[in-house]
Amino acid sequence: MVVLITHAELYFSCFACRLCEKVQRSFLSYKHAFVSLSGAWAIFKASAGIPMSFFLSPTTLVVCCTIAKTANESEIAELCGIANRYSLPVTWVISPENLSRATAVFSGLSHQHQIALAGFPDWFEGNHSRGLLRRALSSALSIHPLLESIVVPPCTHLSHRDILVENGISTACVDSFEPQLRRSRRPVPEGWPCRSLFWGLWDVQFSSRQTIGSFGSWFGRSVPHQSGALIVQNTGCFLASDSMAVCQRRLEHLCRWIEHRVTTGRIRTASLDKIPQLVLHSNGFTPTQSILKAA
Repeated sequence: MVVLITHAELYFSCFACRLCEKVQRSFLSYKHAFVSLSGAWAIFKASAGIPMSFFLSPTTLVVCCTIAKTANESEIAELCGIANRYSLPVTWVISPENLSRATAVFSGLSHQHQIALAGFPDWFEGNHSRGLLRRALSSALSIHPLLESIVVPPCTHLSHRDILVENGISTACVDSFEPQLRRSRRPVPEGWPCRSLFWGLWDVQFSSRQTIGSFGSWFGRSVPHQSGALIVQNTGCFLASDSMAVCQRRLEHLCRWIEHRVTTGRIRTASLDKIPQLVLHSNGFTPTQSILKAA
Protein backbone atom coordinates (compact mmCIF):
# COMPACT_ATOMS: atom_id res chain seq x y z
CA MET A 1 0.00 0.00 0.00
CA VAL A 2 2.86 2.34 0.78
CA VAL A 3 4.33 1.75 -2.66
CA LEU A 4 1.02 2.50 -4.42
CA ILE A 5 0.61 5.81 -2.57
CA THR A 6 4.18 6.81 -3.40
CA HIS A 7 3.60 6.16 -7.09
CA ALA A 8 0.33 8.13 -7.03
CA GLU A 9 2.01 11.06 -5.34
CA LEU A 10 4.82 10.90 -7.85
CA TYR A 11 2.34 10.80 -10.75
CA PHE A 12 0.36 13.77 -9.52
CA SER A 13 3.57 15.64 -8.72
CA CYS A 14 4.82 15.19 -12.29
CA PHE A 15 1.41 16.17 -13.67
CA ALA A 16 1.43 19.35 -11.58
CA CYS A 17 4.94 20.22 -12.75
CA ARG A 18 4.00 19.75 -16.41
CA LEU A 19 0.89 21.88 -15.90
CA CYS A 20 2.92 24.65 -14.26
CA GLU A 21 5.42 24.56 -17.10
CA LYS A 22 2.62 24.93 -19.67
CA VAL A 23 1.09 27.83 -17.74
CA GLN A 24 4.49 29.48 -17.41
CA ARG A 25 5.23 29.08 -21.12
CA SER A 26 1.85 30.55 -22.01
CA PHE A 27 2.43 33.48 -19.68
CA LEU A 28 5.87 34.14 -21.12
CA SER A 29 4.55 34.01 -24.66
CA TYR A 30 1.84 36.56 -23.84
CA LYS A 31 4.39 38.68 -22.02
CA HIS A 32 6.78 38.63 -24.97
CA ALA A 33 3.94 39.52 -27.33
CA PHE A 34 2.95 42.46 -25.11
CA VAL A 35 6.55 43.67 -24.87
CA SER A 36 6.94 43.41 -28.63
CA LEU A 37 3.77 45.39 -29.25
CA SER A 38 4.79 48.01 -26.69
CA GLY A 39 8.21 48.33 -28.30
CA ALA A 40 6.73 48.65 -31.76
CA TRP A 41 4.31 51.32 -30.52
CA ALA A 42 7.15 53.27 -28.87
CA ILE A 43 9.28 53.11 -32.03
CA PHE A 44 6.36 54.25 -34.17
CA LYS A 45 5.65 57.17 -31.87
CA ALA A 46 9.32 58.19 -31.80
CA SER A 47 9.89 57.91 -35.53
CA ALA A 48 6.60 58.94 -37.09
CA GLY A 49 4.87 60.63 -34.18
CA ILE A 50 1.26 60.19 -33.13
CA PRO A 51 -0.58 63.46 -33.69
CA MET A 52 -3.07 64.42 -31.05
CA SER A 53 -5.52 65.20 -33.83
CA PHE A 54 -5.65 61.43 -34.50
CA PHE A 55 -7.70 61.20 -31.32
CA LEU A 56 -8.97 64.76 -30.80
CA SER A 57 -9.71 67.73 -33.02
CA PRO A 58 -6.93 70.34 -32.69
CA THR A 59 -7.51 73.60 -30.90
CA THR A 60 -7.45 76.59 -33.25
CA LEU A 61 -5.12 79.27 -31.84
CA VAL A 62 -5.10 82.88 -33.05
CA VAL A 63 -2.21 84.96 -31.70
CA CYS A 64 -2.58 88.74 -31.58
CA CYS A 65 0.51 90.78 -30.73
CA THR A 66 0.19 94.51 -30.11
CA ILE A 67 3.12 96.68 -31.18
CA ALA A 68 3.62 99.97 -29.36
CA LYS A 69 3.04 103.11 -31.40
CA THR A 70 6.57 104.27 -30.59
CA ALA A 71 8.21 101.27 -32.33
CA ASN A 72 10.32 102.08 -35.36
CA GLU A 73 10.59 100.13 -38.62
CA SER A 74 13.70 98.18 -37.65
CA GLU A 75 12.14 97.02 -34.40
CA ILE A 76 8.96 95.93 -36.18
CA ALA A 77 11.06 94.07 -38.76
CA GLU A 78 12.97 92.24 -36.00
CA LEU A 79 9.76 90.93 -34.43
CA CYS A 80 8.30 89.94 -37.80
CA GLY A 81 11.49 88.10 -38.66
CA ILE A 82 11.11 85.89 -35.59
CA ALA A 83 7.53 84.99 -36.54
CA ASN A 84 8.71 84.29 -40.09
CA ARG A 85 11.30 81.76 -38.93
CA TYR A 86 8.60 79.73 -37.23
CA SER A 87 5.96 80.33 -39.95
CA LEU A 88 3.62 81.65 -37.25
CA PRO A 89 0.66 83.63 -38.68
CA VAL A 90 0.71 86.41 -36.09
CA THR A 91 -1.95 89.10 -36.24
CA TRP A 92 -0.18 92.37 -35.46
CA VAL A 93 -2.36 94.93 -33.69
CA ILE A 94 -1.18 98.30 -34.96
CA SER A 95 -2.24 101.78 -33.87
CA PRO A 96 -3.17 104.38 -36.52
CA GLU A 97 0.00 106.34 -35.68
CA ASN A 98 2.21 103.38 -36.57
CA LEU A 99 0.20 101.93 -39.46
CA SER A 100 2.28 103.45 -42.26
CA ARG A 101 5.57 102.20 -40.76
CA ALA A 102 4.19 98.70 -40.20
CA THR A 103 2.74 98.52 -43.71
CA ALA A 104 6.09 99.54 -45.18
CA VAL A 105 7.83 96.76 -43.25
CA PHE A 106 5.28 94.06 -44.11
CA SER A 107 5.26 94.92 -47.81
CA GLY A 108 8.95 94.03 -48.01
CA LEU A 109 8.56 90.57 -46.42
CA SER A 110 7.94 87.35 -48.29
CA HIS A 111 5.66 85.96 -45.58
CA GLN A 112 2.28 87.67 -45.50
CA HIS A 113 1.49 89.30 -42.17
CA GLN A 114 -1.99 90.30 -41.10
CA ILE A 115 -2.70 93.67 -39.53
CA ALA A 116 -5.57 94.47 -37.17
CA LEU A 117 -6.26 98.12 -36.47
CA ALA A 118 -6.11 99.12 -32.80
CA GLY A 119 -9.28 101.09 -32.10
CA PHE A 120 -9.97 103.95 -29.70
CA PRO A 121 -12.93 104.28 -27.30
CA ASP A 122 -14.23 107.49 -28.91
CA TRP A 123 -14.68 105.58 -32.20
CA PHE A 124 -17.46 103.55 -30.58
CA GLU A 125 -18.87 105.77 -27.82
CA GLY A 126 -20.10 109.35 -27.80
CA ASN A 127 -22.16 111.65 -29.95
CA HIS A 128 -19.54 112.01 -32.68
CA SER A 129 -18.30 108.43 -32.66
CA ARG A 130 -19.81 107.42 -36.01
CA GLY A 131 -18.05 110.22 -37.86
CA LEU A 132 -14.77 109.55 -36.05
CA LEU A 133 -14.94 105.86 -36.91
CA ARG A 134 -15.67 106.56 -40.58
CA ARG A 135 -12.73 108.97 -40.88
CA ALA A 136 -10.38 106.63 -39.01
CA LEU A 137 -11.23 103.67 -41.23
CA SER A 138 -10.96 105.75 -44.39
CA SER A 139 -7.50 106.94 -43.37
CA ALA A 140 -6.37 103.43 -42.38
CA LEU A 141 -7.60 101.88 -45.63
CA SER A 142 -5.78 104.49 -47.68
CA ILE A 143 -2.56 103.25 -46.03
CA HIS A 144 -3.38 99.54 -45.83
CA PRO A 145 -6.16 98.58 -48.27
CA LEU A 146 -6.14 94.92 -47.13
CA LEU A 147 -7.34 95.82 -43.62
CA GLU A 148 -10.07 93.38 -42.50
CA SER A 149 -9.86 93.31 -38.69
CA ILE A 150 -10.15 95.75 -35.81
CA VAL A 151 -9.46 95.38 -32.08
CA VAL A 152 -11.89 97.19 -29.79
CA PRO A 153 -10.30 98.77 -26.67
CA PRO A 154 -10.96 97.14 -23.27
CA CYS A 155 -14.13 98.21 -21.43
CA THR A 156 -15.61 99.48 -24.71
CA HIS A 157 -18.79 98.09 -26.22
CA LEU A 158 -18.66 97.28 -29.91
CA SER A 159 -21.06 99.50 -31.86
CA HIS A 160 -21.48 100.89 -35.38
CA ARG A 161 -21.18 97.46 -36.94
CA ASP A 162 -22.74 98.78 -40.13
CA ILE A 163 -19.87 101.24 -40.63
CA LEU A 164 -17.32 98.48 -40.08
CA VAL A 165 -18.92 96.26 -42.72
CA GLU A 166 -19.23 99.17 -45.18
CA ASN A 167 -15.47 99.60 -44.92
CA GLY A 168 -14.60 95.95 -45.43
CA ILE A 169 -14.02 94.97 -41.78
CA SER A 170 -15.11 91.36 -41.27
CA THR A 171 -13.69 90.62 -37.78
CA ALA A 172 -13.89 92.72 -34.62
CA CYS A 173 -12.09 91.50 -31.50
CA VAL A 174 -13.33 92.44 -28.02
CA ASP A 175 -12.31 91.68 -24.45
CA SER A 176 -15.83 90.62 -23.53
CA PHE A 177 -19.25 90.31 -25.11
CA GLU A 178 -21.98 92.68 -24.06
CA PRO A 179 -25.31 91.05 -23.13
CA GLN A 180 -26.67 89.36 -26.23
CA LEU A 181 -30.07 90.74 -27.14
CA ARG A 182 -30.48 88.39 -30.08
CA ARG A 183 -28.83 85.18 -31.14
CA SER A 184 -26.06 84.95 -33.68
CA ARG A 185 -27.18 85.29 -37.29
CA ARG A 186 -24.79 82.52 -38.27
CA PRO A 187 -24.30 79.17 -36.46
CA VAL A 188 -20.93 78.65 -34.80
CA PRO A 189 -19.05 75.52 -33.67
CA GLU A 190 -19.30 74.59 -30.02
CA GLY A 191 -16.54 76.17 -27.93
CA TRP A 192 -15.88 79.05 -30.33
CA PRO A 193 -16.19 82.50 -28.66
CA CYS A 194 -17.54 84.31 -31.68
CA ARG A 195 -20.90 85.45 -33.02
CA SER A 196 -22.38 87.40 -35.90
CA LEU A 197 -24.99 89.95 -34.85
CA PHE A 198 -24.65 91.94 -38.07
CA TRP A 199 -24.43 90.22 -41.44
CA GLY A 200 -20.83 90.31 -42.73
CA LEU A 201 -19.16 90.95 -39.34
CA TRP A 202 -17.92 88.47 -36.74
CA ASP A 203 -17.50 89.52 -33.12
CA VAL A 204 -14.64 87.55 -31.57
CA GLN A 205 -13.77 87.43 -27.88
CA PHE A 206 -10.22 87.30 -26.55
CA SER A 207 -9.35 84.47 -24.20
CA SER A 208 -9.78 85.40 -20.55
CA ARG A 209 -6.39 83.91 -19.66
CA GLN A 210 -3.74 86.57 -19.08
CA THR A 211 -0.06 86.30 -19.87
CA ILE A 212 2.55 86.79 -17.15
CA GLY A 213 6.26 87.09 -17.73
CA SER A 214 7.41 85.02 -20.68
CA PHE A 215 4.01 83.39 -21.29
CA GLY A 216 4.51 81.14 -18.28
CA SER A 217 0.94 81.16 -17.04
CA TRP A 218 -0.91 80.84 -20.37
CA PHE A 219 1.56 79.38 -22.86
CA GLY A 220 2.80 76.71 -20.47
CA ARG A 221 1.96 73.53 -18.66
CA SER A 222 -1.28 74.96 -17.24
CA VAL A 223 -2.89 75.18 -20.70
CA PRO A 224 -5.56 72.48 -21.18
CA HIS A 225 -6.20 71.00 -24.60
CA GLN A 226 -9.71 71.90 -25.63
CA SER A 227 -10.66 69.62 -28.46
CA GLY A 228 -11.95 71.58 -31.45
CA ALA A 229 -12.10 74.89 -29.57
CA LEU A 230 -11.04 78.36 -30.70
CA ILE A 231 -8.68 80.44 -28.56
CA VAL A 232 -7.89 84.03 -29.54
CA GLN A 233 -5.03 85.15 -27.36
CA ASN A 234 -3.82 88.70 -26.84
CA THR A 235 -0.15 88.41 -25.89
CA GLY A 236 0.12 91.97 -24.67
CA CYS A 237 2.01 94.97 -26.00
CA PHE A 238 5.53 94.65 -27.37
CA LEU A 239 8.09 97.48 -27.13
CA ALA A 240 5.93 99.53 -24.77
CA SER A 241 8.29 99.44 -21.78
CA ASP A 242 10.47 96.32 -22.26
CA SER A 243 13.72 96.39 -24.17
CA MET A 244 14.05 94.87 -27.64
CA ALA A 245 16.04 91.95 -26.22
CA VAL A 246 13.26 91.11 -23.74
CA CYS A 247 10.63 91.31 -26.47
CA GLN A 248 12.68 89.03 -28.71
CA ARG A 249 12.96 86.42 -25.94
CA ARG A 250 9.23 86.61 -25.26
CA LEU A 251 8.34 86.10 -28.90
CA GLU A 252 10.92 83.31 -29.37
CA HIS A 253 9.49 81.49 -26.35
CA LEU A 254 5.98 81.88 -27.71
CA CYS A 255 6.95 80.62 -31.18
CA ARG A 256 8.74 77.55 -29.81
CA TRP A 257 5.80 76.70 -27.56
CA ILE A 258 3.39 76.91 -30.48
CA GLU A 259 5.67 75.08 -32.94
CA HIS A 260 5.92 72.06 -30.63
CA ARG A 261 2.16 71.79 -30.22
CA VAL A 262 1.52 72.27 -33.93
CA THR A 263 3.97 69.44 -34.66
CA THR A 264 2.17 67.08 -32.26
CA GLY A 265 -1.22 68.06 -33.67
CA ARG A 266 -2.58 69.61 -30.49
CA ILE A 267 -3.23 72.99 -32.07
CA ARG A 268 -3.47 74.66 -35.46
CA THR A 269 -2.73 78.33 -36.00
CA ALA A 270 -4.59 80.99 -37.95
CA SER A 271 -4.73 84.75 -38.30
CA LEU A 272 -7.66 86.84 -37.10
CA ASP A 273 -8.98 87.55 -40.58
CA LYS A 274 -9.35 83.82 -41.30
CA ILE A 275 -11.97 83.25 -38.58
CA PRO A 276 -15.01 83.76 -40.88
CA GLN A 277 -13.68 81.04 -43.21
CA LEU A 278 -12.76 78.73 -40.34
CA VAL A 279 -16.23 78.99 -38.83
CA LEU A 280 -17.77 77.69 -42.05
CA HIS A 281 -15.14 75.00 -42.67
CA SER A 282 -14.17 74.02 -39.13
CA ASN A 283 -13.22 70.38 -38.68
CA GLY A 284 -16.19 68.27 -37.72
CA PHE A 285 -18.60 71.22 -37.55
CA THR A 286 -22.17 70.54 -38.54
CA PRO A 287 -24.44 73.59 -38.40
CA THR A 288 -27.42 73.13 -36.07
CA GLN A 289 -29.57 75.32 -38.28
CA SER A 290 -29.77 76.49 -41.85
CA ILE A 291 -27.47 79.40 -42.61
CA LEU A 292 -30.15 81.00 -44.76
CA LYS A 293 -32.67 80.56 -41.97
CA ALA A 294 -30.23 82.07 -39.48
CA ALA A 295 -29.82 85.10 -41.71
